[in-house]
Amino acid sequence: MKEISINSAGRKGADADIDSASQAAAPHSSQVATQHGENWATIDFSPGEDAWPPERRRAWRFFEIGVLLLLGSIISYSAFLAFRVPAYRFLAGFPFAAGIVVLMAAHGRRRYLHCASDDAVQQLSVADGLLVRTARDHGKQVWYRHEVRYIAVDVGSADACLLELILYLREGEPIVLHSVLCESPMNGERARTELESLATLLREALNLLAADRVSHAIQRCP
Repeated sequence: MKEISINSAGRKGADADIDSASQAAAPHSSQVATQHGENWATIDFSPGEDAWPPERRRAWRFFEIGVLLLLGSIISYSAFLAFRVPAYRFLAGFPFAAGIVVLMAAHGRRRYLHCASDDAVQQLSVADGLLVRTARDHGKQVWYRHEVRYIAVDVGSADACLLELILYLREGEPIVLHSVLCESPMNGERARTELESLATLLREALNLLAADRVSHAIQRCP
């Protein structure tokens, strides 16, 4: 695998042990922000699109309908009193009960969305011999340096041009740290270059030796 040096944005007030010469402006097309020093690195990924936009809109619609039903029940009850037809006041109870049910449904959907998991990567970091993967739902996975064999880029699906940043462990199955679905061969080459750079950055921060490199053929997207 060709070793590619990562470019990252400079950081003001950096510690003296950081090689400031290695921190340069990141490419404009980059979807990540990186910072790194001698034995540490931080890779922040762009937030991306909300994984639950239709469900959020549906929950909001339920809330609106519930509020309107409650208002309708209050207005109808007041109208029955104003027109002196108290015998029909019980009819106002139907929209009131329906409004309560709909509001409870909206609250249930909101709690589901709040608790739903989103495993898309938000940050990869290396510090004190630990590799930490933080997901968008704030879930964390941690690996010690001695557990890691190598970090490399591979093609998950040649037909769909799916590129994957893979963590190879000394024991256990490989783990996909991050994946990119390419829209075109040109975007595939750009994404490959960026992922190769991130893999190099993580390997250098973990002090992984070339002798630990995993032998595998990296395919090219069609």
